[in-house]
Amino acid sequence: MIITKINTKDSWFPSIDKAIESGCIRTFGTQRQAIEAATSVGWGKRAIKTERRFERVWIVGAIDFQPDETAGVVSDVLRVPLLKYVTGDDGVKYQPVITFKLPRSVQEFDRREREDHQHYDRVDLMCNPNRHK
Repeated sequence: MIITKINTKDSWFPSIDKAIESGCIRTFGTQRQAIEAATSVGWGKRAIKTERRFERVWIVGAIDFQPDETAGVVSDVLRVPLLKYVTGDDGVKYQPVITFKLPRSVQEFDRREREDHQHYDRVDLMCNPNRHK
């Protein structure tokens, strides 16, 4: 399954939201604009819908199919190109890519926390039915 939508509220490191706010990562209003920018620098049709606090924008990037494991921490990896070419000291052109990581343990913790809150709300409603009227 290809992930085409992410939420900046998740604990990506470094922060995707701050990278977008600083202008480091270009955003696009439509998927078509993001795909056009991606194809112009060799990233094909890799556009990801990003939900921010008050807006939904598209960025060029790809989430790796296989997670990364570093020091026992398993993380999902999102790679976002800067959509430009830079010439290095040796005269070779390359394309800078920012790598963001989202630890899976954080995802599991967030999911379990939401489930616990839902469970406690149901128990509270069963024990105190008049409280929520």
